[in-house]
This record gives sequence, structure tokens and C-alpha cells, in this order.
Amino acid sequence: MLRSDKHCRYEKVPKLGRWGRALKGAKETGLMKRDSSESIIIQVNDGGPETMIQILRDHPTCKTYVAAKSRFKTVDRMWLFNFLEQDGLTVIFDTLNELNERKNFKIADAMVQLECISLVKTILNSSTGLEFFLERDDYIGKFAQALTTKNVMVKKQIFELLSALCYNSHRGYDMALEALDQAKMLKGLRNKYNLLVFELKTSEIPDYSATVMGFINTILVSTETLEERNRIRNTLSSVQLPELVEQLRCRETDDDLLIQLDTYLDHVAQDTIATSEEDADLDNPEYLFSQIFSKMCNLPECESLVAILQNLLIIEPNNKGFSEVWSCLELITQKAILNVEGLNAEVKLGQVDQGTETMGMIGIDVGLQTIDNNHPPPKSEICYKCKNSIDGKGFVISEELSYRLSNKTKSVPGAPPAPPCPRAPPAPPCPGVPQAPPAPPCPGAPPAPPAPPYPGAPPAPPAPPCPGAPPAPPAPPCPGAPPAPPAPPC
Repeated sequence: MLRSDKHCRYEKVPKLGRWGRALKGAKETGLMKRDSSESIIIQVNDGGPETMIQILRDHPTCKTYVAAKSRFKTVDRMWLFNFLEQDGLTVIFDTLNELNERKNFKIADAMVQLECISLVKTILNSSTGLEFFLERDDYIGKFAQALTTKNVMVKKQIFELLSALCYNSHRGYDMALEALDQAKMLKGLRNKYNLLVFELKTSEIPDYSATVMGFINTILVSTETLEERNRIRNTLSSVQLPELVEQLRCRETDDDLLIQLDTYLDHVAQDTIATSEEDADLDNPEYLFSQIFSKMCNLPECESLVAILQNLLIIEPNNKGFSEVWSCLELITQKAILNVEGLNAEVKLGQVDQGTETMGMIGIDVGLQTIDNNHPPPKSEICYKCKNSIDGKGFVISEELSYRLSNKTKSVPGAPPAPPCPRAPPAPPCPGVPQAPPAPPCPGAPPAPPAPPYPGAPPAPPAPPCPGAPPAPPAPPCPGAPPAPPAPPC
């Protein structure tokens, strides 16, 4: 292709390639769409709720979410409500959790996650966003799934959001605890507070530890009743939070973390005083059990308490002798605790006849014993006898209890009693050494009575009169006895 001008009649024009012709045609026809980041930012700033949702779903970048956060600070109430009604908040949570599930997780993905959760905080800071959030239960699962991320800074902001919700209202309090319950199930934990203690144990960032500890304090402060606070605190004690608090106070130097740790201990002290001042409801079984559990939860004997409760759980009200069982248990506990008048509640495991293949039974001297060891009961029933019960009748425990007891204790033949040790004879006197005189009587004290004679021994002769002493007067006759005959003459 040639072009002419005044200097040169002919000039070569460069040929356009395939992409060049396509670009030229697009520019000439105006069909090319601007898809640069600048155009996206313009649409975020000027578009409506539908446009915002589409951009957040299709272009999850840091620039997009930063621009969206700036836009949400200026929108009116109706615009934000329309955004939430069209599941705009769900789109943000889905982006957050989808990035968490990527196998090749990159730093850029972590930055986008931070911007996602920051945008959620911006929306919930408004009254419209908070009211809409509290009315929807499906956001609880979104929070729980977000807590499974490995991004510590994302979890930090989530715990900050949960703390704000928990302190805001009763509904927010319930949603925060429900989010912990669902996160517990997602992570396969037995207790929802295990998640918080695990985060404290594994955290290497003091700022994050302070946030988690602040969330725990917020839960306790937002719990209204003293009984419920004690129950939550007992659960925290069962997962070793008090020990962890003491370790962190000795190890950490961060001021924010130390403030949260001291706040926790201050609330513990206040509730302890309030509990001691409160009248104990000794007729309430739930109150009594909570007090017992608070004493036993950190002790190794708690396993025995669990075993006792498991055995009590087997006793059914429709079993024969149900009331006698509880009467015997009440008597056993009373005598085991009081231990008065030399009663020795000795637990004998596996006390059965040798050669009799039955399950191991627990016999207590003051409580339950077998009716007859020579005639064992059928395998379907286990008979006990309460020696100190009101009616003294035997009662029957179900086959399930006998099976459970047989698995806990096997029949072991009792060891024979040890023979009594012979009493050592008194030491013989040393030859040539005079015997020590008896101790003189105390002044004014009556004379000691003579020792009683041994059975079968001849009577001791009377003591000889002292020289120069007058003869003793005769003993007065016993009332109603015949007079003694006179003494024969010498």
C-alpha cells in the first residue's frame, strides 16, 4: 500500500496484523469494553446495589473491596437495605470462605480476606446493617465457617465482631455462642470453649491472645445471672483455662493481654464473694450438683464422681426395690462421711464365693451385702440386702446394672486374714538389781482399789497387820444377812 506527499511520491504504510486489525475495528465500532481497574472503581463509586454485588462477586481484589468500603461509608439507609436484601452480605462471606478453601493459598488471598472481614465490620457498624444481621440466622454458620481459617488476623477481627455482638444485645449474645457451637462441630471438638483455649495456647501473637481473652471476658460479663456465670466458669475450668491464665500472666509482657487476664481474675473474685454471700438453696438438686462439680472438676477424684453418676443413671424408677436402693445409698453416704462410733466403711471389691462365677459386687459393711453367697441369684437378677433399711427386705437391680458392674469389677478371691501377732512377754528383772519401790500415793488421794482376781486363781491371803496398829474393827453385817457365829475360844 503506497501513500504520496510533497517530499516523496510513494511511501510504504506498515501492514496491520490480525490483532492490530481487531483492535482498530473495536476502536472504530466502539464495541470494546473497558475492563481496567479504574473502570471497576468508577462503577463501584457510581453504581447501584446490583452493580456493587456483581463487582464484588466477579472481581474479588483488594482494590475492589477497599473502594467498596469507602462507598459504604457514604450510602444512605435505603441503598444499604437494598444491598442487604439482595444477599450482598452473603456474597462477601462466600468470598471470604472460598478463599479459605483454596489449596494454593497466597499472600494476596490473605489480604483479600482481611478486606472482606473489614467490609463486614463497616456494614455492621451501621444501625441498618446490624438490625438486618440480627434478624438472619444463616449468618451464624458463615461466622462459624470463617473461624476455621488459618489466617490469624482474620480470626482476630471475627472475635472482635463476636465480642461486639455479644455485648450489644441478648440476640447477639445467643448468636455468638451459637457460632462457637457450630465452629466446635466443624473442628470436631467436644466443648465450644475448647476452641478458645486452643487459640490461646497456640497463639504466638500477644495482640491476638488479648482479643480472644477479651471475648471470653465479654461472654462472662454479658451473662446476667450468677448461676449461669458460675456454670460457664466451671466449664472453662474443666478445659484448664485458670491454669493457662496463670501461665500467661507469668510469661507475657503485653499490656493489653495482661489487662484482659487481670479482668478475668477480678470477675472470678467478685463472683466468688457473691456466691458465698448468696443464700445456699440446699433443697435444689441442680444447685447442689453445681457446687459439687465446682469442687471436683479439677481433682483426680472427679473420675470417681463420673463413675458414681454412671451407676446411678442405670437405676430406673420402675425397678423393684427402687426406694430401698436410694435409702441404702443415703445411709452409706451418711456413715461414710460422718464415720462416727468407730464405724469403718470398708469397700470390698469382688466379695463373692470362690468357685462361683458371678459378677463382682461391691459390699460395704454398713450398706449393701449379698443375701446368701451359698445360693447365688440368677444371672438375670442381682439381689442385695440392706441390713440397716427400714423393712430389711431385699431388692432387685436390673440385668443391665449387673452387666455393667461385672465389667467394672471381676470376682477376685479375697486374701485370708493375717494371723494375730503373739504378745511379747515382759522383760525379766536384771540379777542383783533391787526392784523399784512403788510410787507413794498422792496426798489426799483415796487409796487405789485392789486389782480384781484372775478367773480360777485362789483368793489372796489377807495382809498382815502393821506392828503396833490397833486391830481393825469387824465389818458391819450385810442388811438382811443372819448374824455370824461367835469365834471359838483360843
